[in-house]
Amino acid sequence: MEMATTIGLIALGVVAITLVMSVVVKLVLHLMKRPLEARIAAHYSPDEILMKDLTTMSFGVKSKGVWRGRGNGGLVLTADCMHFFRFVPWSDLRVPVGAISKLTFTKSHLGKATIYDLVKVN
Repeated sequence: MEMATTIGLIALGVVAITLVMSVVVKLVLHLMKRPLEARIAAHYSPDEILMKDLTTMSFGVKSKGVWRGRGNGGLVLTADCMHFFRFVPWSDLRVPVGAISKLTFTKSHLGKATIYDLVKVN
């Protein structure tokens, strides 16, 4: 097999894997939406919610260590608190607004990095 053909096949494989992973991620996020909406509705009425994002990812809680508190879920902001509903396992993190001392943007937290801006809540 020629080098150009091999490189082309490898590139095609990378593109195919990327497309499949994109579809899988979108499907998982879609399947998470209904259970997260139900959990949020059990805690808050629509008029209490200032902001809501059902595609949030937590990179962890510093006080709990590197592996604790990571995961996907929904983030809700009310006048009183910021509430993260982690999808698996079902454990929530609720921070009263008055307890938040600082918000910053970063690209990494607890040894995990991303190209996207992360909101770090102290």
